[in-house]
Amino acid sequence: MKTSTALLAFWAVIALLLCGCQTPRTTTSVWEYKVIEKNLYPGELQKQIDTAAHDGWEFVSFSTTFQEGAVPLGHIIVRRPKR
Repeated sequence: MKTSTALLAFWAVIALLLCGCQTPRTTTSVWEYKVIEKNLYPGELQKQIDTAAHDGWEFVSFSTTFQEGAVPLGHIIVRRPKR
């Protein structure tokens, strides 16, 4: 039983070494980023994200800023491969 478990573990390691590192080496590592700031009125944020996605931007992050007596401000960070 121990021998078959050890043999199975050995072949699993071999398979991972041979097949597990198949990530393409030509990945895009240069990005351009854009910050979109918008008041958080209902539906406004969704419109901005949809427009950015249509233009080839990819969503990265979102945060908000709250100020007393003001409408919260949303910050959307998007990126796309640098052209």
